[in-house]
Amino acid sequence: MAFEAMKNAAVRLGWTMTPADPGVFDIDSMVNIYGEERGVPVRLDRCASMYSFSTSAFLRPAIPWNFLITPEGVGSAVKHLLGFHDVETGDVAFDKMFNLQTSEPEKLKRLLTPGLKQRLVKLFGDVSPVGPVTFGVSQAGVIISRVYLTNMITTENVTRDIPLAVDMVEALKSEGAATYR
Repeated sequence: MAFEAMKNAAVRLGWTMTPADPGVFDIDSMVNIYGEERGVPVRLDRCASMYSFSTSAFLRPAIPWNFLITPEGVGSAVKHLLGFHDVETGDVAFDKMFNLQTSEPEKLKRLLTPGLKQRLVKLFGDVSPVGPVTFGVSQAGVIISRVYLTNMITTENVTRDIPLAVDMVEALKSEGAATYR
């Protein structure tokens, strides 16, 4: 079922799939499809299990310094207990929603324009409705990862995060361009 959903997505999108036919190793093999959406390089991976999928959209060129933005969660609480602290933007609601890691806190704060913060909040709301999910936004782009129950593995669900990831990459390009060039 998962392989068929990925194969159908590759055909529908006109993208390349590897391996083209995993054969008997279908259940445990990594399968990915890749191509471009609105000029943004995108890759969908089925990650070594039938139920775990990720969508990556890549920012080209990448922002020239490292950062990672993820939703706050249990892992964030543990990191805080161990003494790791994320960057605070001064926007209390935003800071409660997201974990910000970087070696360049001032640059990250400048990158996070009101428009880009709104896009991150929108991404957070848009990825939540289907299946357990997490996402990360970094200097290289966006990754959205999900786990689906067997009956939820459809071509539509496998491809549902493509526009979300591409929209976020486009927002990084447009909203943040002036702050990192």
